[in-house]
Amino acid sequence: MSELKDNLMKEIEEDKLKMRPRSFFVFTKAAVEISLIALFVSAIFLINLSVYLPKRGLGPMHGQPFRLNMLLNVVPWHYLIFGAIGLGLSFWLLYRFTGTYKKHFLAVVAIISILALLLGTMLAFSNFNQRLERGPGFRNLYMMDDAGFGMGPGPRYLK
Repeated sequence: MSELKDNLMKEIEEDKLKMRPRSFFVFTKAAVEISLIALFVSAIFLINLSVYLPKRGLGPMHGQPFRLNMLLNVVPWHYLIFGAIGLGLSFWLLYRFTGTYKKHFLAVVAIISILALLLGTMLAFSNFNQRLERGPGFRNLYMMDDAGFGMGPGPRYLK
C-alpha cells in the first residue's frame, strides 16, 4: 500500500495529477441533485400530461365503443417519450454521480419508475391540470389543436 501512496505522491509533485478544491465537489454534488430533482419533476409532469390529455379530450371516442387504434391516436406519445428520456437521464445521473451503483441499481430504477408513473397518474386525476390550464403560462401545453403543437398537426379534439 505504501508503494501506491508513494507513486501517487510522486505524480502529484510532478504535476501529473491536479488536486481539486473541496468547493468543486460541493458544487458538483449540488448541481447533480438539482438536475435529478428537475428531471424527475419534469418526467412526472409529462407523464401527467400524457394521461390527462386523452382523458380530457376523448372527443373522437366519446359515445363509441372502445377502439384501440383511436386510443393510440389520442395519446400524445411525444410527451410520454420525453418523460421516459427524462427518467433515463436521471437514472444515468444517479448511476454516474451517486453511490447507487453499489446497491441494487435495477431495484432503484424500478422503484423510481413506478413512483413516477403513479405520481403522474395521480396528478392527472386531480384538479392540478385544470388550474394550470386556466393560467397563461402553461396554456399552450393543453392546446392540442394548435398548429405548433408537438411533432405535427395531430388530432384536433381540444378547444
